Amino acid sequence: MKLDLYANNILKAELKARGQVAGFASEEENIVIFEGERAEKARYIVLMDPLDGSSNIDVNVSVGSIFSIYRRITPIGQSQKKIFYNDSQSDMRFLLKLNYSLLERRGV
Repeated sequence: MKLDLYANNILKAELKARGQVAGFASEEENIVIFEGERAEKARYIVLMDPLDGSSNIDVNVSVGSIFSIYRRITPIGQSQKKIFYNDSQSDMRFLLKLNYSLLERRGV
């Protein structure tokens, strides 16, 4: 399995397990809507690139994770699919966090 897909699967599982995220989209995977009562009541949407620069790992260049967290504005009970089209395309007032985490390799 490619390293970027592995990172995507780990982050997806962690987001789902927390129960605070209704769904996410990433560079590796299109829109994923989490199922279940906790997800339906979740307050956040996450967009991410789980391992930015993964193609450069072989040449020992730093990689990182990029993510943005949006407040869910779609009323609970509406179609889960509408969450992404309404909430992630909304104005920047609903963007709660934008982050780039640099992951550096130590040594050779």
